[in-house]
Amino acid sequence: MRDLARYSSEYLALPFERTLEGIRRRRVLRIVQGIADQHDLGSALEIGIGLSSLAPELPVKHVTVVEPLEWAVEQLSQCDQSGPSLEVFCGTLEGFFALSQGTGKSFTLVVASSVLHEIPDVRAALSQVHHLLTEGGWLVLVVPNSNSLHRLVGVGLGLLSALSDQTDTERKMQQSAARTEAEWTGLLKDAGFEVVASESFPLKPLDSAQMDSLHAAGRLTSEDIESLDRLADVFEGFGAELLLVCKKPSRCA
Repeated sequence: MRDLARYSSEYLALPFERTLEGIRRRRVLRIVQGIADQHDLGSALEIGIGLSSLAPELPVKHVTVVEPLEWAVEQLSQCDQSGPSLEVFCGTLEGFFALSQGTGKSFTLVVASSVLHEIPDVRAALSQVHHLLTEGGWLVLVVPNSNSLHRLVGVGLGLLSALSDQTDTERKMQQSAARTEAEWTGLLKDAGFEVVASESFPLKPLDSAQMDSLHAAGRLTSEDIESLDRLADVFEGFGAELLLVCKKPSRCA
């Protein structure tokens, strides 16, 4: 069982994570808006919200938020209330899924941004999400990319023996090791999803601790990080994280 108290303190002590959150947010919202421009998204499920929930800005009528950390849930009360209506479940996806059984609760969109690699049983989590999605529904997720530039550098320098090795940050955060895009695609297909689009971001030449150090010393500016994010679209597949857009096929399709 994960130590959530220790996870919280470690999470809040990762300054570079704050920068990545902003980049993730922008990219995920752009993808979701593109889906909403072509499809009716009535209700959404956001799994894991970190320091900044996407719920107030999602182009839907209602959002259910699932988050196990109480301090993260409490921050939602300070969010802009002019967006979609909100329902909050303070607990795990597994707990929410168990309570939802037999209720007919379903969603047209599920957003899981930088959270699936923190769930011990990823296959079970994907199966639960699949059951909660309506036919033709969408899953947008962000997960670590084991083919990231900083991992390739780590292997080249002998700091990692393989791309799939757990990094110091992953061990500290009680996270599973990163997977390749092909591995994530295989897991998603096994769970019944179709992966319709993908991208990786940002280009990260060093590990998070080194990026934090450079940023704190003023040698890596926010503008530099934005440039690295743009470069990820040029050097496709080597970004630190993967953004995967998935669909639950309709049985009549």
